[in-house]
Formats: sequence, C-alpha cells, structure tokens
Amino acid sequence: MAALERVWVCDTITGQRLNVVPVKDFTWARCFNEGAGEQQASIPVNDPTVKMLDLRGLIVERSSTLVYEVGSNVVAAGVVMDTDYDMDAGTLDIVHEDIWKLLDDRLVINHGAANIRTEKLIYGPLSLGTIAKRAVQEAIAPGGWYGLPIVFPADVGGSETRTYYGYQMQTVPDVLKEIMESDGGPDIDFTPRWNASTGSLEWVMRAAPNLATSSAWGYNLDAAKPEAFKVKAKTDTGKFSNNAFAVGEGTEKNILLRSNPTPDHSRPAAESVTSFKGVKNLGVLGQLAVERSRALSVPTRHYSMSILKNATPGVTDLGLGDTIRVMSAADPWMPPGLSTHRLIKYSGSLGMDVSLEFQPTGA
Repeated sequence: MAALERVWVCDTITGQRLNVVPVKDFTWARCFNEGAGEQQASIPVNDPTVKMLDLRGLIVERSSTLVYEVGSNVVAAGVVMDTDYDMDAGTLDIVHEDIWKLLDDRLVINHGAANIRTEKLIYGPLSLGTIAKRAVQEAIAPGGWYGLPIVFPADVGGSETRTYYGYQMQTVPDVLKEIMESDGGPDIDFTPRWNASTGSLEWVMRAAPNLATSSAWGYNLDAAKPEAFKVKAKTDTGKFSNNAFAVGEGTEKNILLRSNPTPDHSRPAAESVTSFKGVKNLGVLGQLAVERSRALSVPTRHYSMSILKNATPGVTDLGLGDTIRVMSAADPWMPPGLSTHRLIKYSGSLGMDVSLEFQPTGA
C-alpha cells in the first residue's frame, strides 16, 4: 500500500471521521445509476497499529463507512455490511457497499403522515432529475437515524410530474429506476468527498441526462507503448428488445399498458415486458416504452481497459461521466480511427491497476 493511500472509518449517518485503519486488502468501485456491488476489505488484526484501536467500536455494521483516500482525495467509499473474523488467520474481512445499498431499504412515502396509506407525494412540474432528488430527500427527511450526509443539487425546472401513493410502498430504487428509464431520464451518481469545512464524508448527488464532466482523456492504442492496457470490447444482447412493452398499475384486462416498436426492422423482432407497478399515468408509461426501445434496440457495447493509478490521468483525476477518446486505426475490432466514449465505471484495489469501463457517446 503506497504512502499516500489510506482507509478511513467514518460514521455513516454524520460522515464524521473516526480513525484510519490499516488494511492489507481493499477493493473499490464507482459506477452510474446503481450500486457498485459488494467490495472487500481485510484488516490484519494483529498489526500493532490495529491493536491500539477499539476495533469493536470502530467497525460496526451499517453504522461505519470505509473511505479509500489517495493523497487528500476521496476515491471511493463503502458502508460496512458484513464481517467475517478468522482468529487463526488474524484477519477481519469486511464486505462494504456504497450509499445505493442504504437507499435500497428506504421508502418514498410521507414519513410524517398519521396514515401513510392514504397520503401521497406530488412532485412537479420539474425536471426528472429534480423529481429523483425529491424522492431521495424524502427518504432521509425524518433526520436522526434516517439521516445521511448527502449534498443535493439545485432544482431544475421542467414539465414532468410524478405522484407517489403511500399504499404503493415504493422503494427509492423503484422510483429512481422508473425516472432513469423514462424518455429523457437522468443518470444518477453519488460522489463521495470530504466536506471542505468540516472534513467529514459527504455524498454529492448528481442527476442529469447523459451526465458528464468537463474532463476528457485520450488514449492512442496504436502507440508503441500505449498508456492503456488490458483493452477489451464486449457486446451483449441479453436484454435486447425492439418492441418494448411498459406495464403500469392495474390487474388483468384493466392493467395499464404501452408499447413502442422501433422503426428499424433489420433485426428479428424481440419483445420485452417491464413492470412499473407505481405508474398509473399512460403518458408516463408511453415515455418509458419509448426509452426502453431506444436503449435496448441495439446491442449494448462496453469497452474496458486498465491504466496505472499514478498515470496522467491518475485515479484522483477520474470522474464518472468523463470523456474517453480512443485512437485505434490498426485494430481489426475496436472502432476505427478516433472514437468518443463516456466513463461509466472505474474500479481497483491496493494494486497499481485501475480498470475503466466506458460506452460510446450516446449509448
């Protein structure tokens, strides 16, 4: 582990820094629109520094968050979910996940209502990104043990409206999924960082269509010694659909339904059905069907490659939504010439390799 790398333990609810903890293994990942999944950390409990810590009080499931810092910059963070202690091996292994995991267990309901079932939340007219923001704000609104250190973006006006009925008991992921998959829906990210004043951990919410940054990085794969290595390309038609059906509220013949076949009939027909149980507006269902067909009617294309953690750009320079420009004139499968992509995930460990995943711009 390099001298400029370290792992902090922070309070999940307040973000307060508690202590630095030595680790011998640590994996991390950052990605758009969903949690990055389970990551691993391993604490050598017999390390002299670890023995000086109150490890039982420091590592508390869901109450503690591990923060991977390089220099003075937060690269990634994960809430402690599960632990696995091995006395003989002298290790405390930890499973940690980012803030999306906590939002999985929150409902978009009026938490202050006397009768939740009969209450409803109405958001709009606003942009879809701002409606997503409102849903997350409601999930932490009670404060106290419901609190999370999230920094929210400014409101953006728009013409969209959403109504969430208490009896539907929709989770935050249910609501965000419908919003993100709507026509013109946003990408959503929660970027971990240190608060400039308090030094505590906070998560900055970003929500906008085709979420991007102003940073752009170029890689010439034809160079004698390219800075990128382990270059791979993958297509996936597992979710392919050129006639998408969106199903809303209702049962049997009264169920709400919209479909959107694509005008391109060059590939064999593939129908799909996606349920949006909380949607009772046909206009919204129509938007969802349009977006599903747009997103699924071509094979998903993913590209990946690795760079060194201390390269330029390095791990602290990267951000989800960065532009990745790739030059490849000689390769028989990569896009020919100069192609432009968007960074949708990056990940790594205590080693020097950082893996980048990106999609063609507009995908």
